[in-house]
Amino acid sequence: MQRPISSLVVVLLGALAGIVTVAVVSLVLYQHITESTVERASATAGDAEPGAEEAPEYDPLAAAVEELGFQALRDEVIAEEFELDNLTGETETLSSYSGQLVLLNFWATWCPPCVEEMPSLQNLHTDLEDDAFSVVAVNVQEDRETVNEFVQELGLRFPVLLDRNGKTTRRYAVRGMPTSYLISPDGRVIGAKIGFHIWDEPGYTDGFRRVLELSS
Repeated sequence: MQRPISSLVVVLLGALAGIVTVAVVSLVLYQHITESTVERASATAGDAEPGAEEAPEYDPLAAAVEELGFQALRDEVIAEEFELDNLTGETETLSSYSGQLVLLNFWATWCPPCVEEMPSLQNLHTDLEDDAFSVVAVNVQEDRETVNEFVQELGLRFPVLLDRNGKTTRRYAVRGMPTSYLISPDGRVIGAKIGFHIWDEPGYTDGFRRVLELSS
């Protein structure tokens, strides 16, 4: 006797469609993060061959982003919207930071480089708290109690959100932690950085203000 199509098949097909959508977004972000690295390596491999493409036109925003240690994304990539709980259980969205330059940082308490850079993120937040700038730290798949204890111990005062199922992390193509993105006031991803960084180095406050000015 022929069996009817199981509802599980329908669910799986829907999930597959969602996975394809996320994969496309992740691929776009990942390509933008890695392409500039490949291009730089190619440029230093030897003298340019006849007929090679000219260097891209100077972009002051991209230059300012790269001075801060990010890979600049020169093509337009709209940041993925998300809804995540903060440590008090309230839901926050990326769009709630519209009009601000956002440093979106993906991290975990078990990640030593993440932990090491947290105090400098707090210092950056303090230096720019009167500007249209926000540090938003997305914790990856840890429980609220663990994260809250860590935040209290370090005295962190910037927003910390919980990506408990890892969905937002995957949408942002995070392949290692910490990973940070710069998101412009109008919601574009303008910079990406994989790995540890000291965010309160001399000149960084003015550097972020410069990016804010150019991206507003």
